[in-house]
Amino acid sequence: MLVPIFQDHNDRMKKLIGKEYADGTMERYKITLKHISEFLMWKYNVSDIDILKIDLAF
Repeated sequence: MLVPIFQDHNDRMKKLIGKEYADGTMERYKITLKHISEFLMWKYNVSDIDILKIDLAF
C-alpha cells in the first residue's frame, strides 16, 4: 500500500535531519504525503492504494 510505504520513507528521512537532510526537506515530504492522501480520497474515494495499481495515469 502506498501510504505506509511513503510514511516509512518519511520516518527514515526524519532520522537523517541534520546529517543528510534539512528540516525544510522533511516538511516537503510531509506535505507530499498529505497531498497524496487527499488526492486518493478526492479521485478514487479511498484512503490508500496498492502500489502495484499505480501507473502513469495515476
